Amino acid sequence: MKVNIVGSGSIGSSFMSASLIIDDHILVDVPNGIIKYLKHLNYDILKIDTIIITHLHGDHFLDLPFLMLGKYFNHDRTSIKVICPYGTTKKIQKLFRLGFPYDFRKVMENINIEFIEHKGRNNIILDDNIKIHSINVKHGTMKPCFGYIININGKTVGFSGDSSYCNAIDKIVVS
Repeated sequence: MKVNIVGSGSIGSSFMSASLIIDDHILVDVPNGIIKYLKHLNYDILKIDTIIITHLHGDHFLDLPFLMLGKYFNHDRTSIKVICPYGTTKKIQKLFRLGFPYDFRKVMENINIEFIEHKGRNNIILDDNIKIHSINVKHGTMKPCFGYIININGKTVGFSGDSSYCNAIDKIVVS
């Protein structure tokens, strides 16, 4: 498993907000500006086939429309799964209405994207090799907010976004 921390900051810092890319195709959190930053780092964003979102603060999902548009403009119909908190699809639709009026439906009809919305404590099995476990974590008054334990071929990495310390963090760390 190859894990690159592409963002370790918060919304107030000069660094990219918290984000990981795993094995060049799994992106954990999609903060504002991350798609251009990944291109700057010579990642092929069209290889991203799984996105995991910890919570619905803007610095964790605002660049998802840009990834979707990148796939649309490149006529890329490869499958992409978005594992995310319940309500994400509606938020993305609102973002499209604000930034790219009338394009959400057109983009959705021409890319192959599946939103896997959940309310927490789920085991999501993408295939025989990739298993993702969501766990509720604390992040101020934001709810829901998730940490994830990602297991690929028996190797594990945990990610909690920018949550506060809570018992769930211990579970993520010892996994």
